[in-house]
Amino acid sequence: MYRRVLLISLVLSSFFSHAQEQDSIYDTPTKYDYLYATVSSGSLDSDIGENSNVTTWNLGGNGLVTEHWLVAVDYSARFVNLKSTDLRIDTLLAGGGYRFELTGDLDLVTVAQVGAIKAKETLESIDKTLYSESEFVYAGSLYLNYAFTEKTEGRLAAEFNRSDWIDENITRLEVNHYITPVIALGGFYTYRKANSHYSNEAGVSFRVLY
Repeated sequence: MYRRVLLISLVLSSFFSHAQEQDSIYDTPTKYDYLYATVSSGSLDSDIGENSNVTTWNLGGNGLVTEHWLVAVDYSARFVNLKSTDLRIDTLLAGGGYRFELTGDLDLVTVAQVGAIKAKETLESIDKTLYSESEFVYAGSLYLNYAFTEKTEGRLAAEFNRSDWIDENITRLEVNHYITPVIALGGFYTYRKANSHYSNEAGVSFRVLY
């Protein structure tokens, strides 16, 4: 399943170069043609700061194909330290979205993606795999992008992931500031509700325009 999603991702990534060529045509309040990396840490089933048993890494990229249509590829690796076991969840998603320009400084964006999710739980004391399972997953997101200044952007996002064994809803608040014309650093807060568990996470982000 990961091979099929990787193939989709490679096909979609070919649009990124097209988006780069057309970037100067589109006058958007916030940036869309970029690669990104984020890392966050937080607490499972407790308020943020009470423990640090959840870590999440994200890598991906976005690109405008037209003034309003965009493509997106995202990968995440999530590590959860339970009482006696360690859980790792890998998710690979690829898809596209549409940008609605609400005002000169504000965009509304919808994104739909499909992909694969893999979960692996190991017994920490002897590093023994208790189970490993992969599933098809579909996802969607709705977010507001706001340009505070020419260099500073904010985002409020609502996301979901669905498969046979995961029902996950995510809320994220993020701010990014461009320290150079092509590089941005930022910070974000994420609240994640998955089945009967929830987590509070805070992290940092890195973007590179292309």
